[in-house]
Amino acid sequence: MQGNYALQCINICDEWEQDAISGETGKITFSQFKSFSADVFNASYIKLLFVGDFEESDVVEGYEKIMQTTNSLSIPLIQRMDPQVHCIDAGYYIHTITDTNLKGKNNAVISYIYCGSVDSAQETALSLILAKMMAPEYLYYLRTVEQLGYVVSCNQKQYSVGQNIISFRVEGECNPMYMAMRINNFIAKFGQALPSYDENKLTSLVKAVVNSLKESPLSISGECDSYWKHIKNNSYGFDRSNRLVAALNTLTRSDLVSFFNKYLNPKTSPRYTRMESHVWSANACYAPSFSQIAEYPESVIALHGCLYRDGATDLTIDDVNHIVSSAVCNCNSLKKAAGSLADVLVNRVQNKGVQDKISKDGSQSQAALHMAIAQKVDSFCYSIPDGRNFSNIGMKQNPNGIWLIADAHRFKQTQPMYGHPIPERQFSPKY
Repeated sequence: MQGNYALQCINICDEWEQDAISGETGKITFSQFKSFSADVFNASYIKLLFVGDFEESDVVEGYEKIMQTTNSLSIPLIQRMDPQVHCIDAGYYIHTITDTNLKGKNNAVISYIYCGSVDSAQETALSLILAKMMAPEYLYYLRTVEQLGYVVSCNQKQYSVGQNIISFRVEGECNPMYMAMRINNFIAKFGQALPSYDENKLTSLVKAVVNSLKESPLSISGECDSYWKHIKNNSYGFDRSNRLVAALNTLTRSDLVSFFNKYLNPKTSPRYTRMESHVWSANACYAPSFSQIAEYPESVIALHGCLYRDGATDLTIDDVNHIVSSAVCNCNSLKKAAGSLADVLVNRVQNKGVQDKISKDGSQSQAALHMAIAQKVDSFCYSIPDGRNFSNIGMKQNPNGIWLIADAHRFKQTQPMYGHPIPERQFSPKY
């Protein structure tokens, strides 16, 4: 929850983390409070929704009575402000948080990959189907096969306006950097298998989603909610479900492959945008400093964390980085480099239990070992060629081009807002 809320605060312009609010509470004076209270109750903004079997004349009459009773005036269109969501600059960002729950032992990673505009029915449909395709496989591999934790989920997320988001979440005892890299590993493998995804399964999935969108509300309150959410965000997109159904009915597997490569594959995406929250337990046995996260590749931090958790507490992160670099320089293949690294680590670590885990197939230390070698050989960088430089607000970029957020509030103030502050859509319905 803490990681999700942190990302929400960065994405929505008028959301603030609790510590920021608490820091200002003590500065409030009684006179300020009285003035604020008067403004709130003297300038309320009321939205009305009539749901039911009404004639137009009944609605107009009800509206006029309410306006007279509340002594209200209609607000001009120009003052009906859209919700403001930040349009995150292209790049890969990590926001590190220490869990405030002093009894908790689990770490967590919440990763948002931004993929297309909510205003586009086609991109919304593609992100929705892609998230539903990935969700069961993501749960199976990260929870059942790799056993990273019990809280594992993948879904599509939106902030009503702005961009579609595919969210990946995992909570467990492993260090967040390792869990984030296993998310990367899953996404990469899914992308490789996507061109051969079963057409019948895809057709069935699309049909199920279309049927769910066509379902009528089960109650009058449900019908009210279906309209109200579009009124609250000023989109008035009451035909959104119909537009999504139309887009879903024309969706093909090749569309999904193109969409994946455009937004979710960092090696092919022209504007890869990803925001990640790493929540470290207050009781974690291993937690690198901000400067260490900036200095070393994420795979080295992941490997060092796994080795430390397994009992290799005498190895420093600098030792691990040097051993990884040496193994790659001295071997001409990925397999040989991984074998060489494993041998060196086994010789350096005197603990028999740790030696067994390094050598054991399927162990987290061995998986981290292979990731460290693969990343060193691949040397892929997430930097956007024309991307912004955030060094002047205290952020640092790690060796692979990932920006580390030092102060979420300062970073938030650098981000542009999505869309226009004044609605450009025709106000509808009529009343």
